[in-house]
Amino acid sequence: MNTTLRTNFVLGNEPEFIQPIANQTIPLGRDAMFTCCVKNLKGYRIGYLDVVIPPDIIYEETSSDIMVPEGGTVKLVCKARGYPKPHITWRREDYEEIIRKDASGIKERVNIHEGEILKLVRLSRTEMGAYLCIASNGIPPSVSKRITISVHFHPVIQVPNQLVGAPNGTNVTLECYIEAYPKPIIYWIRETGEMVATNEKYETKVESRSRFETKMTLKIKNFQASDAGSYKCNAKNSVGDVESSIRIHEIPGPAKHSNTEYKENIKHSEKYNTRNNENNKGFLSPSKNNNIANNTNYLNDFSSNRSLTVHYQYYVKVVFGYTAIIVTTSVNKFLIPL
Repeated sequence: MNTTLRTNFVLGNEPEFIQPIANQTIPLGRDAMFTCCVKNLKGYRIGYLDVVIPPDIIYEETSSDIMVPEGGTVKLVCKARGYPKPHITWRREDYEEIIRKDASGIKERVNIHEGEILKLVRLSRTEMGAYLCIASNGIPPSVSKRITISVHFHPVIQVPNQLVGAPNGTNVTLECYIEAYPKPIIYWIRETGEMVATNEKYETKVESRSRFETKMTLKIKNFQASDAGSYKCNAKNSVGDVESSIRIHEIPGPAKHSNTEYKENIKHSEKYNTRNNENNKGFLSPSKNNNIANNTNYLNDFSSNRSLTVHYQYYVKVVFGYTAIIVTTSVNKFLIPL
């Protein structure tokens, strides 16, 4: 703590200072000596000594870190000493707005709050964080204290997709988004009660997004029919626990043939014309000349109406109860209802 001493004399017209009196900065509680030289002092003896003190936080009278339930109220107090009397302001360390609410519930958002007391009512999880109490009085340096507000609440889980379909042989990723404070214990379990951990089959990841937000993912490698079923993401903290389920099921893959498909995958060629009406874009229509002896297929280019020569193969499949030809070309794959 430093102290600055400033000296001034109120004198008449006749006396004069021989030399100026320099300001001094000394530790608080130490002695200071000043020399004042005046000529023609005569009978004047009027003067005063002005002592200024930079601000200092009174820690025993100032709030410390606090934890409060969501929806609760907190009153923060900041006290400081100094001369002149320090001015107290509050702001958030992350520069987010301070939300003040009156008795009627009307919100007011401010960047700076002035005064020794900061009262926050009906706190939400987004208001948790560090608040800075800053004391200043024009005498450097200004000082501050960091006070952390923690808002604790029951875990909440959000699942973007509760039903996921995947073909055999693919990798599948399941996602859960968790909000909780204090930080929860999070884990995956299968519907059988088996806990899922990272190994050759599974890969689990946890990504912290804020003090209370967490993203949890589970990657299932080389999905098989035996991997189908429910997977539960669980979160537990001192306030409570919650779980949410994601069901994964097998769907036919583009490279797999079902039992209803013909076993032979025949390579042929046929001349087709594209349908050019709005309702059937992307489908091929058989031409009148069903010449499958050729080994090339002529398609009209949608954009420039020029012919393309492509090789293709097709097989017959039952799709949603309807028989169709699946045509695979070097350009695209087409579904032709029969």
